[in-house]
Order: sequence, then C-alpha cells, then structure tokens
Amino acid sequence: MDPRAVDPTAVSADAGPCPICGLDPRTVKPPDASAALRSYPRRYRRLLVRVDDDEGARVVTQRPGTGRWSALEHGAHVADVMGAVAKAVEQVQLHDEPSVDVGVGAPRTAAVDEVLDRIRTECDGLAARVDNIEGRQWQRHGWLRSGPQVSTMDLVRHAVHVGTHHRRVVEEVMATVLLGPKRTGNRTTH
Repeated sequence: MDPRAVDPTAVSADAGPCPICGLDPRTVKPPDASAALRSYPRRYRRLLVRVDDDEGARVVTQRPGTGRWSALEHGAHVADVMGAVAKAVEQVQLHDEPSVDVGVGAPRTAAVDEVLDRIRTECDGLAARVDNIEGRQWQRHGWLRSGPQVSTMDLVRHAVHVGTHHRRVVEEVMATVLLGPKRTGNRTTH
C-alpha cells in the first residue's frame, strides 16, 4: 500500500483533521457526503485526463518513487474503496451488526478511461445509497474485520475522506512527476 493512502482501519468518527488533505471527516454531513461523492468523477477526470501524447500518459502513469503509486493507481484505488464502502453500507443497512471490510489492497489499474468510468460508477452508486438513508439508519453499525465498531455515517465519511485525500495526493504525485524530485543539498527528496 502506498504510504500516503488512507488507513482502512481508521474508519472512525474520532479521526480528526487529516494532516495530508486537511479534511476533518467529523464535519461531513449526509447532504455534503452525497454532493462530494457525486463531484469526484468530474474532479478526477479533470486531473487524470491529460493531452493525448507521451508526456501526458507519463504524468498519469509514472510512479513518483519506490513504493508509491502513480496518479492513475490512486484513482483506481478511489474506485475500489468506493465500491467496498458501498457494499459495507449495504450490509450495515440490511443486517444487524455485520462484519464489514473497506480495505481493498493494491489498486486494480487499467486505462485512464476505464478507471474514470469505475470512479463514476462506484461514486454514483454510493451516492445513490447515501441519498436513501434516513434518520436513525445513519446510526446503524457493523464491525470492521480489523475490530472497531463503525456506523453507517463513519463508513460514508471514510469514503468522502478517501476521495478528497487521494485527489490531493494525485495533485502532488503529478507535480513530482512533472517537475522531478526536489534536490536539497546532497539529498534527493520526493
């Protein structure tokens, strides 16, 4: 897993502001979640669709360093997580205290258009689920396979955090690939 990815075991209402993207998931309310989820396909398209040449393809697919994901891999990860969260939300809404998992492992990459289609499909599907949750249904809960109890709201906030967080990381990755590593004295940093 890329070290800048959101920890899937940190799905919690107590998480606080993210040091990388700045989002405080605790502030996300249901209408905000739906709007954010519906905005991600457009936002990721704006980031990942580059001029159709070798340089544009390189910026999207090149990894910025060992053990780090490319911009496209971050986009694929977002699609994977949105799908996993949608399944978890469905289980929590249908069953009493189910065991759920939002961890997805390595991103399933493909061509840019395929990844963007997956982001659109998974975000729209999760947003539709969010739109149908009312009142006390937000407090229904399940258990992450890693142990902690999570509510439907916690799961949805996690999805919004993943979308926002990885959008910020995609921007950083693409800047690093375009500009190359920063050189400080005798040391190279990424």
